[in-house]
This record gives sequence, structure tokens and C-alpha cells, in this order.
Amino acid sequence: MEFDSSATASASSRGSTEEDFPSPRSSFLCSVDGELLVDPVSVSCGHSFERKAVEEHLRLGNYWCPECSKELSPTEKLTPNVSLRFYILEKKQRDAVKKLRLADSLLSSTDLECVNRALEDLKDAMMEIPSCIAKAKEDKVLRYLALLLKKSLGDTRAVLSCLLLIARFSDESKETMGTTGVIRCLTKLLRGAEPEIYALEILLELSKKDTIADKIGNDPNSIPTLVSLLNYPTAEIAEMARGVLENLYRVQFAIMMGKCGYLSPFLEHFCQENSVETRASMADELARMKLTETAARSLGNDQFVTSLTELLNSGSVSSRSSSLQCIKQLMAFREFQSRFLSNEFAIPALIGLITVAPDQLLMQEVVEIIVALIQISQHKDHQNNPGLQVLYSSNTIKSFLLQIETSGYQGQISLLKLLQIIVQKSDTARQWIKSKLGSMNFLFSALKLDQNDGVRLQVLKLIYYIAGTDINDMIFLPPSPAKDSFVNYLIAILTHSSVEEERSAAAGIIGYLLISDHSIGEMLQNTSFLKAINDIFSHSIKSNELLENSLTALHRYIVISNSVTGRQLNKLHQLLVQMLSNGASTLAKQHAAITISYLARCSRIPSTPVNSSSSFAQLRQRIPNLIQSSKRTLCSVHLSSSLQNPFCLIKAGAVKPLIEMVRTMEPGASAAALMALNTLCTQCDSTAAANAIVESQGAVAIIEALERGSMSVKEAALELLEKVCEYPRIKADGLDDKFEKVLVYLLSQENRIKFKAASVRAKLVSIPDET
Repeated sequence: MEFDSSATASASSRGSTEEDFPSPRSSFLCSVDGELLVDPVSVSCGHSFERKAVEEHLRLGNYWCPECSKELSPTEKLTPNVSLRFYILEKKQRDAVKKLRLADSLLSSTDLECVNRALEDLKDAMMEIPSCIAKAKEDKVLRYLALLLKKSLGDTRAVLSCLLLIARFSDESKETMGTTGVIRCLTKLLRGAEPEIYALEILLELSKKDTIADKIGNDPNSIPTLVSLLNYPTAEIAEMARGVLENLYRVQFAIMMGKCGYLSPFLEHFCQENSVETRASMADELARMKLTETAARSLGNDQFVTSLTELLNSGSVSSRSSSLQCIKQLMAFREFQSRFLSNEFAIPALIGLITVAPDQLLMQEVVEIIVALIQISQHKDHQNNPGLQVLYSSNTIKSFLLQIETSGYQGQISLLKLLQIIVQKSDTARQWIKSKLGSMNFLFSALKLDQNDGVRLQVLKLIYYIAGTDINDMIFLPPSPAKDSFVNYLIAILTHSSVEEERSAAAGIIGYLLISDHSIGEMLQNTSFLKAINDIFSHSIKSNELLENSLTALHRYIVISNSVTGRQLNKLHQLLVQMLSNGASTLAKQHAAITISYLARCSRIPSTPVNSSSSFAQLRQRIPNLIQSSKRTLCSVHLSSSLQNPFCLIKAGAVKPLIEMVRTMEPGASAAALMALNTLCTQCDSTAAANAIVESQGAVAIIEALERGSMSVKEAALELLEKVCEYPRIKADGLDDKFEKVLVYLLSQENRIKFKAASVRAKLVSIPDET
């Protein structure tokens, strides 16, 4: 509350009782309400009353004097009794001065009872007569109060009440209090389980004076204590604490608040600060703060992000570095990540830093931030985010490639990793690099500079990612001899490198070589390529990616070379079958099943490339004529005469693991396994094939595939069922009803499934049950 001289006197007097005066005359009290007169007025008979009390008396229709009962007029004139008013006021002032002098003499007493009585008298005197506050400030009273507070003597609430009155009196009073050590005592009273609200109220009052606000901020315990009160359950205390903190407007205080978890003042200062050096210093401090997720929510502020980004474009190296360190620290928080990514200036500013980075470490940090932004971006951001569009543009990609040539080792590693994630996220960027022969030749030639294994690995991985994952994607190599050199280099890495990641990338690249280029097939045949593949399959490899890419490379080799010798076949088929049932990844098993299908039919190699994510229709393109072949080729084990060294799935023990793959219901793996089983039925005697499938619980697997599989899996399962449905044992063990139900259900599906289901059902119905 703000105090005013007359208002204070009035309010204090109206709240007093007879005990405030030694022997008050009865005329000092209003006979209507019994309170001390503050604004006395006289009526026509000469008696005086409190104005408000007598006005209410007349309003109620009591037209007589409350003192003598003389009749009064309804329009009775009330005359102010000025003399009486001033007499009462002078009497109060004299009494207040007496109380003040008495308190002054008793505050230093060792008798706590006397001290407490003196405190009450002092408080009453200052409340009644504001001039007493000035006198208390000038005398020894303020020093006594400060001493009582420091030593926790007397009634603390009474001491605080007196100090609050003095603090509110004037700025000069605040200045005087600031020199007495009161601030530290007040802060101490706020650190308990129940903070003293009067102490907080005094701090709020004192903080309105700039010089005292500085003293509050400089006290080492003040800001941490005040910040801790912001979450106090009592709203009044929390708001007063916030009010004190808002009055501590200096930058160093805002930094201290930020360190304590209260970031709003820090962000406000940061955004309003004109000095680049000061903002850089604040960013440096923010980077060192240990922020919580809750505190960091306020970092999702567009103005703050823009101000921080502006530092990246400053001419000062130290300012750019401070901003970068701060951004790196804040990238750990989701709220900041999303705001920074959506800011149209952020990514272009980071890209600009790459070209002017004074050292490789700074470039590495910039790249790490850009990579983190790309990783959190969504697909929709690639079309709508201006910063990402700049990042994925041909000009930016070109500048990165040029920067690789001139950068040191760490810079090259960082930029190559950045390009890897760019081509994985942006098909436009990937296709641009792939279509530019100069860019690809630069990457091919970079592999020859193999004095640094780290750079070589990142170049290999970049070329692998540029190749893509679509079945139609292929790498177009430069003409010979550069082509020969590159292919031989890949084979050498696959054969001799001790780094699994290098071998994996090399195998992946081989998997995307141009199928129609037979010279590549000749190079693969005339080298130790197959031996390297055998070694990978034979040893315990921790990397699933290496297995998957090696299988892709093997498939591409079979397609390009169009043949596999018997000796080579014998080495491969056992390893591939083992892969179907060991701990290999689902994708590796899928590739293995596809490769087994090719090996089993190696006299008729299709010319369509492999892809791990292909649909059933694409698998059929890779393994043509599985069903349409009018002349079955029988394997030599089962009465075959068509192949000199055929690969029999039954003899190799591949049927059971293939059936188990079907039952996993992984769309790609199940479809690949079903197609391999279809190959079995095409290559082997139908009875032998059906018998092997049924004995391995194949009938149950077919039913499960028809019930729960994807559309491509259902179609492959129907193809297989059509081949084995004439075998009587297929309906054994009560499976005929299950086949009937699932086939009837499929009759309601789309046409290509419905017609096939009808055909298979007709065949099953015509077959007598096995007796």
C-alpha cells in the first residue's frame, strides 16, 4: 500500500480505541458510533459527531440530536468543527512522538517484553503519524530494527512491519535501509519451509529503487531464493517474487536467473540487446547452463531464435562461435529444435558458416547441427521449409562438393556425412548428383586417394546412398578404363578390407551396377568376388547390412554373368540355406530366399534387378515362368535331366526354413519364401515337392498366409496352393474345412485374388479325401 499523510492519519485514527490516548475526553468520541472523531461536524444544537455517522443517522429518518434529543431539520446543515479536528490531530501527534521516544529508548533493552512493547508502540506511532517515519529513519531506530532482525530478537513480524512502513515512506528511506544489512536478513527469512511474506513485501518495495535493486541482485542468495518461490503454491508469494525479479533488470542478473531455471528475463534481455558483444556473451553463458526440459520450453520463441541466428552472420569470429555453441546446446530440447528448424534464416546462416569456417572443428559442429535438423524434419518440411529447400538445392550441393576438395581431413569427413543424409532425405538432391557425371567422377576419383581410410569409407557410403533403393536405380559408370578401375577397386575392398562398413558399402554399390553391361559381369567372374562373398557368408558377421548388401551383390552377379558353375554353387547353397534359419535379419533372409530361387533356376536367369522392398509383382518379374512353364524341368535328384548341376531345395534342406519364413507374415520375407517354394514345385517332381511342403507344415503356413498375409503374400500363397492342391495329403488332419473357409472368404476380395481362389477351390473340392 502507498501511504499518504492525511489518509494515513485518518485511517489510523478511525481504527484506534480509547486505549491509544491516556485519558481522552468524552467529546473526542462520536456518540453515534463510539469511534474517535476524525472529521467532526456540528449540528444546530452545537453538538459534534463524526460526519459519516450523523449522515447515516439522519438518512434513517432520525431527525433529532443523538446527544440532547433536540429536533433537527431533515435538511440539517452539518458544519465542520475545524478546531476540534485540529485539536485531536495535535493530541495524536504529541502522543505518537512520546511513543516514538519511548520505543527508541526501549529497543536496545535486553528485556524482550520491553522490546516487543516498544515495537508495537513504534508501529502504531508510524501508522498514525507519517512524520514519525522520517524521524525513525533519522534516529537510531532503523539501526536497532536491523540489529533485531539480524539477531532474531523480539517479535520478527513486528520488526518487519516497522521496516515495511519505513521502506514505503520514501526512496531516501530505501537507500538508508540498503546500507544496514537488512537485505541479507530478508533473504534468509524467505528460505524456510514457510517464507515470511512481510520480508518478501519489503524486498519488493526496496527493489523499486534501482540502486537497492542492484544490491538485492548482487546478494548471492537473493536470486536463487526468489526463483525458487516462483512455483510456491501461494499465488501471492509467487507473484511478489516475480515482481522483485522483474525489478532486477541488469544483464548479469538475468543471466543468474537463467542459471537458476528462470529464462524469461534472460530471453527478453537477449532479444532487446543491441550490442553484438553482449549478446554473444549471453549466448556463451546460455550454452554453459544446465537447463531442464521445463525451463527450456520458453526457448521456443521466434524472436529469440532470430536474434540467435543473427549472431551467426556477425563479423566477429568469437560471436559466431558463441552462437554456434549455444545452438548446439539447445538442440537437445524439442521445443527449440522445432522453432529453429522452422526459422527461415537458420539453415541458410549455418550453410554460410561452412564456407567461412576458420577451423575444421567449427565446420564439424555446424554440420552436426544441420544433420540434427534434417533428422527431425518431416516429409512435409522438405516441400514447405525454405531453409531445407536451400539446403537441398543444386547450388548448395555443388558448393559442398567443392568444399570437400579444399578441406582438411575432419572437414571432408563432416561434409561427406552431411551429403549422405541429404541424399537419403531428398530424392531431388540424390538424382541431381547422380545425373551430373562430373560430380560422380569426382567421387569415383576420390576413392583412389586412399591414404585416409576414414575419407574412403565416407565416399563409399555416399556413392551407395546415391545409388538409391528403387529396383530401377542403377549407377552409370564412366567409360573404360575409369570404369574398370572403379569396379576392380570395389572388388578389392570387398575382398581385402578389414572394415565391415567399407565392405558393406562396396557390396551395396556392386548391387546397383548396370545389368546390361556384360563387361562388368566378366570383371566379377575373373576376380575373387565369389570367394569374398563366400567368406562373408562363412564367418560370423555382426553387421546385418553387410549380409544384406552382399546378397544383393551376389544376386546382381548372377543376373549379369548369367551363370554359376557347379563348384561355386556347392559352396553357396549351404550357406544360403543356413542363413534362412539363423539369426540373420528379416531383410537378409528375404534376399537369401530370392537368391536361392535364382540358383535353383540358374539355367534361366532373368534380367530384372533385385530390390529388398519389392512387391509380389516385382518378385514375379524377377522369377518369371514359375507357373506358366509348360515343360517342367526336373532336378537330377528327383528324376531331372535338364541341368547338369542343379540346386535342389529339398536336398539342400531349404523347405522347412522357407515354410517358417512364410509364417512370420513379414510381407517381403513371406512373399520371397513363397516364391522360392513355387520354384521348388516348378523344378522338382510335383509329388516330391508337395510331400516336402506338407511334411514341413506347409499346408498350415499356406492357410495362415491366406488368412493374415498382405495382398502380395495371399497371391503367392494361392499360386503355391494351386501347384500342390492335387496332392491328397494336402487336406489331411482336418485341413479341408479350413481351406474351404479361407477360400470362400477370398471369393469376396478383389478380382485377381477372387478368380484364383475360385479356381483353386474347384480343384480342391474335386480331390477325394485321403483314406
